[in-house]
Amino acid sequence: NRKWLFIQLKSSHKKWRKFAEAMLNSCPYSIRLQRKNNKYYAYISFEEDLPDTAIDFSNGAIGVDLNAFPSHIAWAEIKKEGNLESFGEIPT
Repeated sequence: NRKWLFIQLKSSHKKWRKFAEAMLNSCPYSIRLQRKNNKYYAYISFEEDLPDTAIDFSNGAIGVDLNAFPSHIAWAEIKKEGNLESFGEIPT
């Protein structure tokens, strides 16, 4: 005794094409429908293959401390050899 709701989905979201490809490849996805002010909204979730991340410290690195609330955000910069180059803070 289920009631089915058939709707036509239209989207201009930048990931819409990736979702359509996922559907064609039989990838799992979920859709949650929500009704607001007599309009239906569809929230779509699916997993996307992300490119491999490559972290490279060959030119040095910058570290940021966001736990310095409420007075400032602290940062430090190291050279490619690993030696401290500079540090500072940004008032919040």
